[in-house]
Amino acid sequence: MIIYNVTTQLEPSIVTQWLAWMKTVHAPKMLATGCFTSYTICELLNLDAVQSPTYTCQYKAASISNYNNYMQQYNYIMVQETIATWGELALSFCTVMQVVN
Repeated sequence: MIIYNVTTQLEPSIVTQWLAWMKTVHAPKMLATGCFTSYTICELLNLDAVQSPTYTCQYKAASISNYNNYMQQYNYIMVQETIATWGELALSFCTVMQVVN
């Protein structure tokens, strides 16, 4: 299994709206690509007082080819939609992991 992990720091004023958008708009669109089988949204808890609220969304893909298909066909569009919706109020970086156990 491959995990496509997107970590996002949020402007505190948008947390509620961003979480609702993730659950009702963005994550369902990611699953609709057919490249991912499920997702999990997590809140980072070990932040110090000056850090912005930070969340991860972990999208699970059955294989690296599913992930590669997403990157080739859908990633640009999904990133552009996110930027158009949130701009610099939500700043993200991505990592890719393979489950080994």
